[in-house]
Amino acid sequence: MKIDNIAVMHETKFGSIKPKISLEDMKDKGIDFGDSLNLYFSNGEKLLDVPYYNGYYVRTGKPVVCGYPGYLYPSVTDNNGGDLWIRFNLCEKDTVSIEMNTKGKYISVQKAMNVIYTNKREDYESDEIYANFRPMNGGNMKNDFFYRSASPCDNQFNRAHCTDKLLNKYGINFILNLADNEDEIRMYREYETYDSENFDILYDKNHVALLDLSADYSSLHFKKVLCDGIRKMMKYDGPYLVHCTEGKDRTGFVCILLEALMGFTYQEMKEDYMETYKNYYGFTAESDPDKYKAFVENKFNDMAMYVGDIDDESKMDIADYCAGARKYLKEGGLSDDEVDFFIDKLIKK
Repeated sequence: MKIDNIAVMHETKFGSIKPKISLEDMKDKGIDFGDSLNLYFSNGEKLLDVPYYNGYYVRTGKPVVCGYPGYLYPSVTDNNGGDLWIRFNLCEKDTVSIEMNTKGKYISVQKAMNVIYTNKREDYESDEIYANFRPMNGGNMKNDFFYRSASPCDNQFNRAHCTDKLLNKYGINFILNLADNEDEIRMYREYETYDSENFDILYDKNHVALLDLSADYSSLHFKKVLCDGIRKMMKYDGPYLVHCTEGKDRTGFVCILLEALMGFTYQEMKEDYMETYKNYYGFTAESDPDKYKAFVENKFNDMAMYVGDIDDESKMDIADYCAGARKYLKEGGLSDDEVDFFIDKLIKK
């Protein structure tokens, strides 16, 4: 089975390739989540034996075709990696042909990691769970001082107003916005349904750093832009908040980085990271140990190993994560004095 000459477009935010075929049409053509696909681009580039999932269920840097719930088109990308469109030197005139490699080859991973959440507030026990809103408490971090959440301004998942209310409830004074730029904020504010008064107050006071980052956390660009945002944030008192869109992937990495800097253990970082999956999808290590283990191994461990600067999972419990976090921030441009000043802002007294 092969679908020939599909037009492609460049998704610039995350550096992915979007074949212009709907997820419904993919299914109608016999392509299901868990299948292995070959992709042949008209300029001669190709990707062979690539899994097709409804999530980014591959290790960092590995290719995947993702039909995430709500996507109009599938996304072809190197997970948390660089811009595949640029690496393949594609242009708008190029096309892609999608061929079945092996039916159901990756179905076990798809079943193990298949998760879908709802965007209805009534399906969640609290505003905090719905907004994936919580403090990073642990290590040497001040309690209830540095929070993480879904977006308080981008309402594509119907959570912005709820998250915005929590900004006021928890006294947030500065926001590290990993996802947006000024044009996007302007667009959100023009929507009739926009209702993020507390975010607007902080934004208008210049208490929001807009970083407009992709998910490529290993890139020098990500490091430099993140450190520029931290440098701005350090000028203000907390409590602080970091968010992207869902508060899951980009936020997940940045939280691991900050927690590592503040002396969190591997277990503490893992528990906070996986709290997101409990909030959105309702599973825990106790309720679904296989799914929990799959997400730890395929999502969290990659990020923790990168922050800890290790390449052997057997060393994860003993890695010097603080040293790895300092190295990351220095590669992004912060001096030792700036890193020390930042730690002093966050540390328990």
